[in-house]
Amino acid sequence: ACGTALAHAAGLSVSADRNGVRDGIQATIDKTNALQRRGAPGREIAAALFEDDLMITGEGESKGYTGLASFMGTFVRLSAGAANCDLKLIDPIRSSGDIAAAFLSQHCTASKPGEKEEDSRVLFVFRKGAKGWRVTMGHWSGGTF
Repeated sequence: ACGTALAHAAGLSVSADRNGVRDGIQATIDKTNALQRRGAPGREIAAALFEDDLMITGEGESKGYTGLASFMGTFVRLSAGAANCDLKLIDPIRSSGDIAAAFLSQHCTASKPGEKEEDSRVLFVFRKGAKGWRVTMGHWSGGTF
């Protein structure tokens, strides 16, 4: 309730998907998951998920990345072998106009016997543009919700 009050005070919508925000973001996540499952190259996954003006960092990173080009090598490395990983939206999504913030969880099953499953928490800021809803800012860390 407190989070909802703060979101309303900040002018962010937490109501039902009046403007197709959740559906649009879910479509981006669904496409990303499908690309990961089929083992698509990291560059193809990044093109479906991120804006060119991306700002992102995560747990264990020594820096933040400004621009998709600066993050591409790291993303390609992190997404290699991600066919066993799925992103899932965590409700509610907070939105105002063409900007939305959402938590996501990523669960990766063990790809080989004896390996561990992995879970990550992600906070993404999406922007609706010519390519639909894409991530313009983000942060990731280990753990579950």
